[in-house]
Amino acid sequence: MIQSFSNTKENSNSLSNIFQACNLILDTQASNLTVECDGNGNIAQLNNWLNTRGNAFAISSCNAPITWTHNFTQLTPLCGNTGFATVTFTATDNRGNRVQTIATFTIEDNLAPSIVGFPSTISNNQPSCVGTTAFKFCIFQ
Repeated sequence: MIQSFSNTKENSNSLSNIFQACNLILDTQASNLTVECDGNGNIAQLNNWLNTRGNAFAISSCNAPITWTHNFTQLTPLCGNTGFATVTFTATDNRGNRVQTIATFTIEDNLAPSIVGFPSTISNNQPSCVGTTAFKFCIFQ
């Protein structure tokens, strides 16, 4: 959606002055971003994506200043610490022209869990493991 305006005004000598139309153009649409779950809500990645407008870019045909806003409020939770948010980014210039673009930020969990704190090689010669099966957890001191 692009809104523009053109005003015509007559001066005291009845000459017409035509003001150039100013258009706001969405040069680059916002991009979806999918990140791997960090267990803490991926706050830094989300904030960076919001602050860079999902990499959206708009230009004004008359170099008017552009202000960006978005409608993000929270992630829609999925399983565990995953979730998504579909966000509308809106660029507005000082003449009231607006353009919008929509993109989705998604947190996925595709990594298998790993057990930490166990030695990388296990030997049945450890004192607390002698005579145990491979499926039994041993205490390493």
